[in-house]
Amino acid sequence: MLTDSIFAFLSPAGAGIFKQVAKATVGPVEHYFRSQFQLEPVLHRFFSDDETIQFGKCLRNFEMFILGLIPVQVLRRERYSGSDL
Repeated sequence: MLTDSIFAFLSPAGAGIFKQVAKATVGPVEHYFRSQFQLEPVLHRFFSDDETIQFGKCLRNFEMFILGLIPVQVLRRERYSGSDL
């Protein structure tokens, strides 16, 4: 999609704001996030299918994003030097 190229230049917060511009922008923004940010493969390493589905539903219901290095470190079970985790 052409819009995927445009959304790639926006931060997740910017794309979330753009999504609220008009009803016509909701679908393309949601498609972009579904195609670019796949959380399920990471979660399946630690959680069951049911837990992964429920977590995804919770994120969608509250329109939440997971941002920053802290969640990445938690999901990867790593600690980066100089991190505030």
